[in-house]
Amino acid sequence: MTKAYHKAMTPMKYSLIIPAYNEAPYIERTVHALAAACRTTLSQPWEIIVVDNHSTDHTKEVVQQMQDPNVVVIEEPEGGKGRAWKTGTRVARG
Repeated sequence: MTKAYHKAMTPMKYSLIIPAYNEAPYIERTVHALAAACRTTLSQPWEIIVVDNHSTDHTKEVVQQMQDPNVVVIEEPEGGKGRAWKTGTRVARG
C-alpha cells in the first residue's frame, strides 16, 4: 500500500491500526469482527490498517485475500510494535 493510493481515495473519519506479527491464524477473525462492529456502529467512513511487522508466517497474505475495500495491509520490514504503530499512523487517513 502506498501513500499515493491513500491520497486518491476519499477521506476517512476513523482509522483503526492493528500492528501484527505472526497473526495468520487469528487475523482474519479479528479483522472481520472489527469490520462488522464498524459497519453497525459508525456512520462516518472508516478503515482498518493492518501493519504486518515482518511476520514469518502468512499474515499479510491472509489479510490481502479478505478483499475488503475498508481493510488495508502494509508492511513494516523492521522494528517492533512501536514502529509498526508509527507506520500505521503515517498512512492513516482518519
